Amino acid sequence: MKIKFIMRLLSVIGILFVTPMVAEDNKIPTQEEIKVLQLSAEKGDAEAQLSLGKFYLDKEEYQTAEKWFLKSAKQGNAASQNYIASMYYLGEGKEENNILAYAWIILAAKNGDEDAKLNLKVLKVTMTPEEIAKAKQINPLEQEYTIKGKYDEN
Repeated sequence: MKIKFIMRLLSVIGILFVTPMVAEDNKIPTQEEIKVLQLSAEKGDAEAQLSLGKFYLDKEEYQTAEKWFLKSAKQGNAASQNYIASMYYLGEGKEENNILAYAWIILAAKNGDEDAKLNLKVLKVTMTPEEIAKAKQINPLEQEYTIKGKYDEN
């Protein structure tokens, strides 16, 4: 309910949180394509890891999506960092956590993700200065974040 209210409020004032597109071309990958992605991702290919994360996010398999996004994010992939932020912001597979969302968005924005730069502005209007200060002190790459991660509420 809280998120719907905020999204509605933000749309009224002309600001929307930019959720990364799960599949830009709306094409569902075949089983063979998934196998190829899986092999590449397991070898450390950050783009393949990002693609697998998107695939599993679209299927609402949040733990698996997060696993692949984290692997890619730790290699500096800004899009994956923004996806993780989006998962925290929207409460996908975890409790909503704007502090962690902001920490990940800061990282994604620093790494050049244009959506993350817009998302920073959106989150600022929903957070207190204290929450923003706390988020700025977190380096999400130095922590292990899981569905029930260290900074999650529950």
